[in-house]
Amino acid sequence: MERIKIENGGVWPDPTGEDFKALMWRLLHASGSLDEADLYCAATVMDAYSTLILHPALNLRRVAKTISSIRKHIATPQPKGGK
Repeated sequence: MERIKIENGGVWPDPTGEDFKALMWRLLHASGSLDEADLYCAATVMDAYSTLILHPALNLRRVAKTISSIRKHIATPQPKGGK
């Protein structure tokens, strides 16, 4: 699955990536087609969400900065196959 590395060094799942979108569709509509790697990727997305919401060091300002960094990265064209 595609990943985004943001300014603070954090690495997050890329919600605009083709692998991400395909996995999301299969989780919703074709769960019988999932393999172990798919489940691992889904777990990493759940972990990222959990960290964003529950991590005690992430106050609202840091959460907003993290989300802004992810959005900034998504809005910036990336080199093919790159980060």
